[in-house]
Amino acid sequence: DKSWPFWEPVDLEEMPDYHDYVSRPMWLDKIEANLLETYSGPQEFAEDMRLVFKNAMTVNPPDHTYHRYASKLLSLFEELWAQG
Repeated sequence: DKSWPFWEPVDLEEMPDYHDYVSRPMWLDKIEANLLETYSGPQEFAEDMRLVFKNAMTVNPPDHTYHRYASKLLSLFEELWAQG
């Protein structure tokens, strides 16, 4: 399962400069919690899903495992999203 790094917020003790690169953190647990209460439509959900993976690719270099996982999951999400 390549999604495990994206379920919880980034640990700021491990990456103290995270907020220097990411202005709007997002993680899958937060999206799951927002599904029933926060999103006004599917587009907001899709934006947050993309944000999870784009944030990971922003803070991790291309050769890092998290970057590669995020890239694969973003591609998979976009493929499934396009299918409706």
